Amino acid sequence: MDRGFINWRVSARTASSAETGGDFILPNDLPDVKRIVHVMTELRKTGSYIEDQTLSAEGVASFTITYSGDDGALHSASYTSELTSRTRLRDGEKADICEIVFGRSETSVRLANPRKFSVRCRIPVDYTSYIGEEIAPYITGVQDQGLQYDEVSAVAYTAGEARETDIPYAEDLHIPESLPEPDRMISYYVVAGIPSVTPSDGSAEISFRADVLVVYLTEDGVPSSFRSGVDIVHVTQDDAFFADSLCRASVTLTDCRCSLTTDKSGDLRTVEVDITYTADYFIDTPQNVKYIRDMYSTEKESSAVYSDVMLRHVSLPYTSHFTVSHEEASDPLSRAVAATAEVEKVTVTHGNGQSICEGIINMYIIEEKNGEYESGTVQTEFRSVIPYDMQGKENRICVAAGIPSVRTEGGRMYSDCEVYVGVYGETETPVQTVKIFNISETPLKKRNASLLICRPDGESVWDTAKRYGVPVSSLEAANRDHGKSVRIIP
Repeated sequence: MDRGFINWRVSARTASSAETGGDFILPNDLPDVKRIVHVMTELRKTGSYIEDQTLSAEGVASFTITYSGDDGALHSASYTSELTSRTRLRDGEKADICEIVFGRSETSVRLANPRKFSVRCRIPVDYTSYIGEEIAPYITGVQDQGLQYDEVSAVAYTAGEARETDIPYAEDLHIPESLPEPDRMISYYVVAGIPSVTPSDGSAEISFRADVLVVYLTEDGVPSSFRSGVDIVHVTQDDAFFADSLCRASVTLTDCRCSLTTDKSGDLRTVEVDITYTADYFIDTPQNVKYIRDMYSTEKESSAVYSDVMLRHVSLPYTSHFTVSHEEASDPLSRAVAATAEVEKVTVTHGNGQSICEGIINMYIIEEKNGEYESGTVQTEFRSVIPYDMQGKENRICVAAGIPSVRTEGGRMYSDCEVYVGVYGETETPVQTVKIFNISETPLKKRNASLLICRPDGESVWDTAKRYGVPVSSLEAANRDHGKSVRIIP
């Protein structure tokens, strides 16, 4: 009568960091560097691995450096560097599945000489490892020995992973007539928001927004930028998906290419966007199970060994996005060319049946003033209300900033930035279940029995007292603090 099941639970949460970067030389077709104006860092995961008690994460960091050349114009150069992070679980722990999240990167760029950049980047990495715990609440071969048991219903979660790589997407974006006519592209930047996932049996639909920024020069050599975005929907086929699964995902842009097309007339001015991305899914499928909390023999001497088990509860993942606007004073002579953004100091508070996500957005803005270019920083706060209470022992939250829209006008700077939020919670509840149950050959005499229980099966207290020949008052007193599934016979 074994009815074992696998309960997936958190084995450990740990963190480490990865160091990457290097010394990079400018291509021959680019002029010498006069001043570094801005650096953009993109991270993409390539894999996570478990070996013995060591968790490993691998990825690639891409750096796009915008600089002012000795010719007085803006230019950019892009480089990539591999990154690796490892952490070791504590003694006695093990893991079967590992989920990784890259945190906010800290990138510094130094000009070693007019043609060499020295880039150093540090990336925090968060690991969540899961272990499959087998529970066998029934013991084979003893169910016909006059047993009484307390059976409890519960929900366990079967954890699963799915991945689809090299998913292509392409679209042409039209540059509006309100923007200056482009002549030559300087750089481009594509960032993916946090995806939403809708699972069904054998498949899952993933949807997310990718923001696009293109920095270009006009025929007069004046820098300008075009900002837009695309909404991407894709269906992944995999047997790991079920309609009742709680599924969260991350999207990694593995290759992004933008090309500028213009006929200098204003009729044909488009940005051709080609994206290749990888979708990583982490799937929690609920499984209705029953386990034996207590077991007794009413005919023979018996003994039981109990085991503590942690049952994990997963809340429904929540994703949203909203726009944060900001205004502040600016130099009347300066002009905003382009901007990128990062999020930091994210916190979640709970109360009144809802959760509040708060944090800070740092916007890094490329500005032009009297033919000189530099990067400035604008900082603003954001606040998002999550419409249900995520309070629990563990809450995981991921926040990403899109590409801001920034303009300067009349000595004021105006900015709008899209913020993407993904959050889910987990709780663990300790339960006790029968691990080993032994029945001896010695008959159990009621006068020697420490405990006798029965299932009422709908009968009244009076009927049970009559059947076992005990006073009603004694029966009620013995079961005052006990559940209704069984009755203790005093």
